[in-house]
Amino acid sequence: MADTNNAMCDKWRKRSDQRIDTRNLQICDSLKFLPGHALFVALCLLCFALAAQADEVILHSGDVLRGTVKQQSEERVVLEHPDLGEIVIPAARIARVTITKPAAPSVSGKVETVTAQATPTIVDEHRQGQWLFDHLARWNTGVSIGGSSTNDDDGMDLDLNTRVKASERLPSRETEFDLSYIVGASEGVIDDNNMNVMLERGWLKLDTPWLYAGRVRYEFDQFRSWDHRFTGYFGTGYRIVNSDTLRFAPFLGIGGRKETGSLEEISTPEGTLGAILRWTPGEQQELYFESLWHPALTESQHRVVTRISWRRPLAIRKGVSFVTNLEHEYDTSPDPGFPEQEWTWTWSLQWAF
Repeated sequence: MADTNNAMCDKWRKRSDQRIDTRNLQICDSLKFLPGHALFVALCLLCFALAAQADEVILHSGDVLRGTVKQQSEERVVLEHPDLGEIVIPAARIARVTITKPAAPSVSGKVETVTAQATPTIVDEHRQGQWLFDHLARWNTGVSIGGSSTNDDDGMDLDLNTRVKASERLPSRETEFDLSYIVGASEGVIDDNNMNVMLERGWLKLDTPWLYAGRVRYEFDQFRSWDHRFTGYFGTGYRIVNSDTLRFAPFLGIGGRKETGSLEEISTPEGTLGAILRWTPGEQQELYFESLWHPALTESQHRVVTRISWRRPLAIRKGVSFVTNLEHEYDTSPDPGFPEQEWTWTWSLQWAF
């Protein structure tokens, strides 16, 4: 029995992927003199003690990294992973960090119950399990109100616009929700009344420049050739430029369009080809540009939608920004009497929370 115990302890000493400190080696030496049943209990307790030494870093994406936390600050966490080595994780990606400090196991043959002490950081302990609060905390939400101008082939109108925008940007995925409403009147008569709801989701590949994204959009416009329009697409992009402040990616996808309330209701599949650029030079400051061409796959018609958005923080109050958006749409198949292209320019103050 003693020879078997010696061999097992020597094997543990030689294994480079196990983190056995001096205390555990002393425990290992004491196992040589234990009887069989006590040795079995001690081995079980030792295995549990070694497993409990692993710290946990839980990311917003749901991934869990286990290892030893070497350094922790408000900006980052340095984790020593048993397979990947030293990893530096930005604090913005982390939902919770749990550091476990186990007590020494018993080698007397008696089972002792040990409660590990955990020190969570990044997220307070009293919020653990409240997934809704953790989820909402990752979203950037803003409410804006301001003016707008619509310039089509019939002239220019000045209107009132309101918008609610929310976004979640994580290393592995991005989600964006946008709701806007524009209303305007001339000489007491409403001449502009439209609403736009958009939901977009992107999946980012951490080890490659490729990304996958889908978008659905509902539009209501009382003064267009259609009353209701539903569009959507799904496709893939390639990040030619991908840094913390700048991203540029061509995009290719397939989707469809359905219009109701027009003289000839349209329901047709469409392709999507274009490019997206996002530049964030500073906190709460962003320039966004996209231009997408949507050719109909069954008819000889197409649409081109271009959107430019600029957000800049104001010094008057924290969380208040000036936002301006310019959107242009060219459609080759409107109803008779309606323009082929329309410009919409909005400007507003945004309150972020």
